Amino acid sequence: MQRDHRIPASFPNGHHCTKKIQQCCLHLQRVISPTSEHLLQALNDQEVQDWFAAMQTAKANYLKGQPNPTPSPAMSEQSSMDQSQQDSELYPDAMKAILGVPGNHQCADCSATTDVEWASINLGIVLCITCSGVHRGLGVHVSKVRSLNLDKWDRATVEFMLSQGNLKANSYYEARLGSGMFSDIRKPQANASKIERTQYIQQKYVTLAFVVNDDDKIINP
Repeated sequence: MQRDHRIPASFPNGHHCTKKIQQCCLHLQRVISPTSEHLLQALNDQEVQDWFAAMQTAKANYLKGQPNPTPSPAMSEQSSMDQSQQDSELYPDAMKAILGVPGNHQCADCSATTDVEWASINLGIVLCITCSGVHRGLGVHVSKVRSLNLDKWDRATVEFMLSQGNLKANSYYEARLGSGMFSDIRKPQANASKIERTQYIQQKYVTLAFVVNDDDKIINP
């Protein structure tokens, strides 16, 4: 069941509009305004509730003509401490470490060796800029894309990336590629069109077409 929450918002022209938030699946929130659309993901149910509580407070203050509460000095100090703690937990030179994993010198999906500066942090792979765009279109429930050189990387995420890598991921997601009923399917090359990449990437990560399943193990023990 979807829940809609409408929050008044003002724009430069003085007109008011509404932002609609829909719970589209577990911990995913789609934020829609007249000018943009964003898909956000919470870590848990409590964070979702905190979001809605904060937005309802902002809505109430807006209707009363009151500004949002200003954080107290104690809250600001705590926020600074939390930020310092988060910074201390960041992984130094994460990009170099992740690209050093065997197979991560090239894109996991098209084998391009240039502009390989993106990663899917839940799949544990690195990607070129073109394939990363296709991954973003899959939705964060399939692939969470992050920049290797623009985003901050915490230790836990980097350690997961170091434990995976393109070779390990492809041995699973491409296990049946080029054999059996998929003998005519070839991996896209670096100069492949967006349509070719999209079709392949959807087969690889959404339908899991090339993954060895239990039936394959029975037929080919």
